[in-house]
Amino acid sequence: MNSNKPGRPTTSIKDNMLKVRLDSDMLETLDKIAEEKKQNRSEIIRSIIPIISSNDFENMIAIDTLQRLEEYSIRCNEAFEQKNIKIKVDEVSLKFPAFVSTISEPPILYIKYPTYKIRILLLKHNAIAEIIQPLLKDINGISKVYETQCVLMKSESLQATQTFLPELMCLKHTLSENSLLKDVLCSILDDNDIQYEIWPAYYITGKIIKIINEDKQSYIVNV
Repeated sequence: MNSNKPGRPTTSIKDNMLKVRLDSDMLETLDKIAEEKKQNRSEIIRSIIPIISSNDFENMIAIDTLQRLEEYSIRCNEAFEQKNIKIKVDEVSLKFPAFVSTISEPPILYIKYPTYKIRILLLKHNAIAEIIQPLLKDINGISKVYETQCVLMKSESLQATQTFLPELMCLKHTLSENSLLKDVLCSILDDNDIQYEIWPAYYITGKIIKIINEDKQSYIVNV
């Protein structure tokens, strides 16, 4: 005989019970909300417990993931600093957070480093020159303010409208420096009631490399 209770299969087994003391008025309120939402008391209580806060979500992306990526970038740079290196050009992007440009002479190896970009939620086209640039003119270590194409969705019509929003990137040498710079920029924007979003991003640094050709293959070797 199957001892399992009938119902929808789930991987989230709720086998813990919590007893809560409520007065009559609070219980009546809970039942009223449950009736309106067509849920039982347990579902209502579980619904008010957050999965993860918005700030914690941002921190997990910005801190945990980006710190790991920075380690990869550092190791990548160390690999190409080694003596007697010989790495196939075709395999650089497959094995490292990097790519090779042979458009110019000498060729350049570009290594990606994690950082932050800040998207400013201003829709006026002249907002960059009139508002953003004066606020940030004394800040070192940031990119020029540029515009990126974005899509705005109008919820009532579900129509997509293309627009451009200003962004800038933190360009200090390390992720920790860029994290501090990000906080400074956010503080300035907050003080001026300017809404923004923080996004994980990356910038690239270039270094001159030497390429040799052997057996119909191109290799990077130490200069």
